[in-house]
Amino acid sequence: MNKTMIKLKFFILLSSLFTLFACSHSVSNKPLSANAAAAKTRVELGLAYLSQGNPALAKANLDKALQHTPNDYLPYLGLAYFYQHTQQLKLAGEYYQKALSLSPENGDVLNNYATYLCSQRQFDTAFNFFEQALNSKAYYHFADTYENIAICAVLAGDQNKTEQSLTQLEKYSVDKAKNLRQRLHK
Repeated sequence: MNKTMIKLKFFILLSSLFTLFACSHSVSNKPLSANAAAAKTRVELGLAYLSQGNPALAKANLDKALQHTPNDYLPYLGLAYFYQHTQQLKLAGEYYQKALSLSPENGDVLNNYATYLCSQRQFDTAFNFFEQALNSKAYYHFADTYENIAICAVLAGDQNKTEQSLTQLEKYSVDKAKNLRQRLHK
């Protein structure tokens, strides 16, 4: 495979990791306070604006979410993704760390931090955080995490881990596994 194809495949896989962030966000059964509900709405708006290519409105909503709930992981997680998406990687890492410090056993935080670490080519640490996410209580985004592990394993050049995670992914979502296999073989 020539260098251009390898770079293209890397870009496609890295883009997939970014896309999966928005899919990996749990909904709690606990009633939310008015501030927590407002913050959750602001994070959702911020991520929607970001996906539509409007980083200014994304950042404004994420900042307002943080004002509503400065001691909750969710605004920090949203801001971490924002900074990652806008290539402000040092800030992204800091915000992921803050989200992790506020909710160290939250599967969404662990999974999304792992995708960040993978994008930074910190593969072993990323795989560790993916495993922690899979073992988290009240976490149910197994298909997303196995998909992320497979993508990260491809980026790491680990064929065995890629196949193992695709096999696990098939147990949770045959369609996702099939689609990912197709993308990998292009």
